[in-house]
Amino acid sequence: MRVFLDTNILLDVLIPGRPSAKLSQTIFQLIRTTSTEGYLSTQSILDAAYVVSCCPGFDISSFRKSINTILKFVNVDGINYFSISDAIKASEIDDIEDCAQAFFAEENYCDIIITNDSGFRLPSTIAHIQTMSPKDFISQVQHEQR
Repeated sequence: MRVFLDTNILLDVLIPGRPSAKLSQTIFQLIRTTSTEGYLSTQSILDAAYVVSCCPGFDISSFRKSINTILKFVNVDGINYFSISDAIKASEIDDIEDCAQAFFAEENYCDIIITNDSGFRLPSTIAHIQTMSPKDFISQVQHEQR
């Protein structure tokens, strides 16, 4: 199974005290220890770098260490021209960044997009990809392991 991790999942593991931090840490642990393949876009890492740098007590060396660890077990690639172009053309979706991330997930054959964003919408052309909250994803994996 291939899963795309939305930026907010990455932020959960980088910023202590976020409401879904433990769930997102569990997802990263599942990716490390099961056959689940995790995918992040370079956009998510760069956006997370900016958000985390605005937090009180930001430590660049700690951020770098965390990202280097994640890079060892999560697939990372850039959002290409076609994903951006498709996102701009998808007039039924107002959030172009989410839409481009969704097209990135499709290009990488992801089965699921894991997000804390309850408003994350997929364009109709790729509605076959599931979107799940961290809690729902973990429940599904635990159910499948039984």
